[in-house]
Amino acid sequence: MVASYERMFGQKPWTTYSSPLEKGDHPELDMSEELGEKGIQQYQSLIGSMQWAVSIGRLDITTAVMTLSGFRAAPRQGHLDRARRVYGYLAKMKDAVIRIRTDEPDYSGLPDQQFDWAYCTLFMVTSRRWSHRMRLNLLGSMSLCPTMSMPISSTIW
Repeated sequence: MVASYERMFGQKPWTTYSSPLEKGDHPELDMSEELGEKGIQQYQSLIGSMQWAVSIGRLDITTAVMTLSGFRAAPRQGHLDRARRVYGYLAKMKDAVIRIRTDEPDYSGLPDQQFDWAYCTLFMVTSRRWSHRMRLNLLGSMSLCPTMSMPISSTIW
């Protein structure tokens, strides 16, 4: 990516950026001059390369790329400058990686808790006159209190 940037602009991207876009930046409000044919091609090429970078795992630039890609048809100079900034960020953070643990976590240090899954709270039923906590029995009955139960098939959902 950096090599194509160098061919396009004759220099390496600036690596002074610590984020893809400035905080509070609004590219949709950009009123700089519209790009000519060559500038549009450069912009579209940069956006395509950045979309490829997102697709192979550079998720840190996703929002910037999605925002800037909306201006592909008629980009302005400010949009091109922002795309160049994202390239500078990528050049600076070229060693950034997403690490995924593939080993099974060790839960031996956690206490072993026992739960009674025979009843679980389903929801609170509320009306003007009454409110009861309903419990759903795994055997298929709904209880309003421990001494009264009705089969689920007779309840109205």
